[in-house]
Amino acid sequence: MHNERHKLTVRNLFGRDAAIEEELDSKDLNQRLSNLCRKSQNRLKEVHKYSQNHRDPLYTSSFAFRKGKSNPDCGTLYYMVFGTLSLSTLNDQKFAMQRKTQQGSELVYSDYFAFRKIIGPDGRKTTDEEEAETIFEHFIRFDQPVTLGEVKRFVIEETPYPYHANSLRYLEESENMTVENIDLFGKLITRNKKELCYKVSNNPTDMDCLRNKYGNSWLLHFHY
Repeated sequence: MHNERHKLTVRNLFGRDAAIEEELDSKDLNQRLSNLCRKSQNRLKEVHKYSQNHRDPLYTSSFAFRKGKSNPDCGTLYYMVFGTLSLSTLNDQKFAMQRKTQQGSELVYSDYFAFRKIIGPDGRKTTDEEEAETIFEHFIRFDQPVTLGEVKRFVIEETPYPYHANSLRYLEESENMTVENIDLFGKLITRNKKELCYKVSNNPTDMDCLRNKYGNSWLLHFHY
């Protein structure tokens, strides 16, 4: 980063430490901005967590805007960061953003496509298999099992796409995941047609209610 004013802004926001200085010296502009965006999201969470006015966690996601006449993968201008107290609301925002993204699993809009007069399909750009692989590769490294609520949170906050129950169904059908459909108190409950609760609640620990089944307490086992 050659612009000293930009460097000063970043240092004022994040402070001076080795990790920040390393980011400022990075030659990969897109990766640098992506890393700084993630740090900014984490900072928002920290500030919110220690605020005396809020007790609920903050959920965040981001959408990148790029310039470039010759290549859609260069020239990130900025990230639009979304923050909300409702995981369900963030999921709705992710669905809206995914409709406008142009590059598969990336949540990014680039001038490249406008300059080239390329009109891509509207809506989802990824497959069940692609999303399932992202989920599996992340959770297979953790102690098993994990709750469905945590899987939903991970997908919505930390991946480029919203929560699609079909991605988990793909993992179950391929025998890379098994499901214990239990309630918050460990009691086995009825599971119709092997559903994986596509509805998302405000919080990944919300219990099921009469109107909505979230399945947040269900236990998922990921295995090879």
